[in-house]
Amino acid sequence: MWWNNDSSINKRQLDTVYTPNWMVLSMPICFLVGASYSIGVFSGLWVRTRVRRVMGAGQRCLNHRFHNPAWLEPSNLRGARISFKTTNAINGMVVLKREDTLQLISRSNYALLYDKNLKMALWCGFYLTSGMVKVARHNHKTHAFYTDRTLPREFQVKPMQLQRHAYDKGHMAPIASVATCVTTSFEASLASNFVLQHKSLNRGIWKRLERISRCYVEGDGFSTLDELFVANQYDENLSPLKRRKGWVFSKCLAVSTGVLFRKEKNSLDCVFQGNKSIVPIPDELYMALWDVHSHQHIAFIIPNDETAAVKSVRTKHLNEGEKSRQFISMRKAKIQKLAPMIKHIQNPFEKNELSDINRFRVTLKELEDRIALSESVIAEKVLSTSCAVRGTGNINNTKHSKRNECILEYQTLPVELFPLQKRRRACKVSFTRAFLGVLPREHKSIIFREKIICLHKCNE
Repeated sequence: MWWNNDSSINKRQLDTVYTPNWMVLSMPICFLVGASYSIGVFSGLWVRTRVRRVMGAGQRCLNHRFHNPAWLEPSNLRGARISFKTTNAINGMVVLKREDTLQLISRSNYALLYDKNLKMALWCGFYLTSGMVKVARHNHKTHAFYTDRTLPREFQVKPMQLQRHAYDKGHMAPIASVATCVTTSFEASLASNFVLQHKSLNRGIWKRLERISRCYVEGDGFSTLDELFVANQYDENLSPLKRRKGWVFSKCLAVSTGVLFRKEKNSLDCVFQGNKSIVPIPDELYMALWDVHSHQHIAFIIPNDETAAVKSVRTKHLNEGEKSRQFISMRKAKIQKLAPMIKHIQNPFEKNELSDINRFRVTLKELEDRIALSESVIAEKVLSTSCAVRGTGNINNTKHSKRNECILEYQTLPVELFPLQKRRRACKVSFTRAFLGVLPREHKSIIFREKIICLHKCNE
């Protein structure tokens, strides 16, 4: 062969000379891969922190977007109009708007309607979630009292104005529920968030309602509020839907609190008789709770006097026999693997708590009518004097004085609490009826009741 003639180069030498070194060629590739991997790791860590920040900001934005406390404002409360007619030709008819004296103040975790002339909040609303309760529990509590500088000077309340015998400065939005940071804790300590509450009310039933609402959103077993929701069978038109079973994100309560005035108490005379430095004492206070997910709701109206006192029965006050019986019953339930049955074992404290709370329970419709009546009392007090106008309700009466004749005319739509939640509930019911062909249990009972009434009428 021709290659055998060349004795200086053999086949092995050709292999060693012309075979490429793959290790040398792969070194830059490995370097590029390693560099890109390290850059990706560092950039991934940087991007991860940035993404976390963006997600946190988006979550806070969504919580504010869908849990904005200003959306809990009662409808038809600020948009009322009052006309004041006199026989005096100079004055004629004066039309005043309720929105001129009612100011909506929106804070980070709560919102309130502040009456400038009464120098107090007539309504306060906030959303309550388990996350807020857990953060507020570990947050530093302050018992300070600050003047609300965001209001004009003539409408501000000073600490000396909220000092009365047998009355406490009660929070409309409790600091244990809305104080999730230093800013929200300061906002909860502003004077605009306080009203005068009787000691029996503030330290008794009101504190108990705030506590059971926090226990409900945390989901610690079968709370007292669960039993109240189950037992709430008064309002047929807005009876609660069946409680949602299965996995949900978290419990969320929409809470509305406020003050009420009665005509026979004359609590507003101190304000409209010239002494504007005195803050009036509410005749009653109310609290309404609405579960955002299950649309269960309940309302309470509590008198602001010593009649709101309840018995304080705690576990440490029980005798040894009651403690031992309670412990043995719970122990037996655990041994028999009947832990869910523990919720049905009621101790004397739970029974007493339910009986005390049920004394003040009303329907949501009754509460809305009572708010409208309270606003009419305020309107009549304002228009019967020469002060600025405020009020809601339906007033058509005539006032006679020595000089002229005054006619108070005030017409508006009825006050509605939780308007957004009611619309969502109506959409849920209509969707269930249209697409699933299933009606909630309370609607079935109403239809069945209507059929029975129709049959009785036909038989007659």
